[in-house]
Amino acid sequence: MPDSILLLFAFALALLITSMFIFYFGTIRAVPMAFWAGFFLLGSGFLIVSTVVTKFTFLNFNEFPNFEMMVKRELEDHFNKINPSFAERGLQWKVVPGHYWIELKID
Repeated sequence: MPDSILLLFAFALALLITSMFIFYFGTIRAVPMAFWAGFFLLGSGFLIVSTVVTKFTFLNFNEFPNFEMMVKRELEDHFNKINPSFAERGLQWKVVPGHYWIELKID
């Protein structure tokens, strides 16, 4: 879970705890402004948590990559770096999808 999500949950928890203290203060001292401020903080925390949970339910998490996908991606990245220098000599490296070999194309 990313650090920003954990920080949002910690902030929502802090809002919840703060709203409980403000509710208590507003109820005991009979201060309506503090009572409504507690509701506002509670609603803000609920909004943060519900937004994060809703966002995560609609995200599409891909399956874990298998070994072939990881190797193919690393090789493609490497070949994209070195192919410009090889292109001057008429050579091009490429990864053949679905197979366990690489190909050197000679022009």
